Amino acid sequence: LRIPPKNAQAIINREQEKHIEKALMGESISAKCLYFDSRTGIKITEFINAKTLNFTDMGKHFNALADKLKALHTSKLDFKYHFNPADEMKKYLEFARNSRFWFDELKKGLEPFYHHLEKVKNINQKYFNTEFVFAPTHGDLVPQNILVSDKDIRLIDWEYAGLNDPCWDLASF
Repeated sequence: LRIPPKNAQAIINREQEKHIEKALMGESISAKCLYFDSRTGIKITEFINAKTLNFTDMGKHFNALADKLKALHTSKLDFKYHFNPADEMKKYLEFARNSRFWFDELKKGLEPFYHHLEKVKNINQKYFNTEFVFAPTHGDLVPQNILVSDKDIRLIDWEYAGLNDPCWDLASF
């Protein structure tokens, strides 16, 4: 059961998330979504007897996670929506503008992001003849969003998922 904080609605598009949850149905990538309210963000998924990944045991599950990400990134899942990291950063800056302290700190902290964004564009141009490579991506691969059981690895929390360059999933992990 997920009950999101009220302020999450300002930066999360729940209709897009709901679409992605539907696209994932029947796949062994995520927990099966049983209920989703796009107005409130409340979501209920099937129960999986698993624990979230943590930093101390990441190495033990690296190969299984790499396989899961390859399955996601090479899938033909209909994610429909693009997730553009640069556009998202603009949205966060706009959201943070209401708090002068947070805005200045966030803006300063984003300098490395924009530097790496240019590097990604250059790599893609060199190897794929385009600035962006688009594939189904998770968008928020922190250890807390990776469930590990004796049998499998599943990804949860698809709020930032969409068609994006797979390198961002690798970078966030």
